Amino acid sequence: MSTLSEQVLQQATTLITSYPLKKIRNDMSSGQYMDYIHDWNTFNTVWAYNYTASTINSYGQSSMRLYTFPTNQEYQCFLRGQLAHVAVYPSSAQQFTLPQ
Repeated sequence: MSTLSEQVLQQATTLITSYPLKKIRNDMSSGQYMDYIHDWNTFNTVWAYNYTASTINSYGQSSMRLYTFPTNQEYQCFLRGQLAHVAVYPSSAQQFTLPQ
């Protein structure tokens, strides 16, 4: 049997991956597109972690800390990834604004 955190993380992962990167960007070089994908995936990872932490904390099961960015560069990747998600899925923008 899986733990509550494993169950919530699975739920978070399922939810965030229901917003896939839809298309190849023709307005970017291949290097820029690789950075874009990296930013997108960084956002997904942090969002799923924070969703898990927030949900578990709301159950009173733990005092799990939200994700701590080890560098400003990673934080900037997260923010660009968040903006990319909102640009691709504007009607779901509220979904992408969990605590940071």
